[in-house]
Amino acid sequence: MTSATVSINEPQMGPDGEPSSNARTGHMDVFDETKFRSVLSNYPTGVTLVTATHDGDPVGLIIGSFTSVSLNPPLVGFLVDKRSSTWSRIAASGSFCVNVLGHHQEEVCRLFTGRSPDRFTSIGWQAKRNGMPVLDDVIAWIGLRHRPSRGSR
Repeated sequence: MTSATVSINEPQMGPDGEPSSNARTGHMDVFDETKFRSVLSNYPTGVTLVTATHDGDPVGLIIGSFTSVSLNPPLVGFLVDKRSSTWSRIAASGSFCVNVLGHHQEEVCRLFTGRSPDRFTSIGWQAKRNGMPVLDDVIAWIGLRHRPSRGSR
């Protein structure tokens, strides 16, 4: 993407130096990745950690776009950056686990969005069906098989 328009609410300052209740909308004519990320970080969403075992090692990827697609048949979906090397390893495993993180697991989220090479040594987890890593103390976990959609790689 080379350009985007992002609307943001920026409070106007009143005469007392405090934000007034009237908000103005600002627009960006040139795509600013930092501003875009900042804007989207204010949109609340559930957070999951998708995990698998690849070549005997646990791998994991934070996903904020997880959704239920169908109950019958049971299908879920989520969006992944096609450049993700972690996703290619998870997809290659054939089965994976969606760990639904709770508010109390913010540090787990931060750990897996960083570049630490030893992410799984810092947290409690157990290997379940097909070696899928399931984190301790998650709200829920869902074991899945990878079924690529048309056009996914």
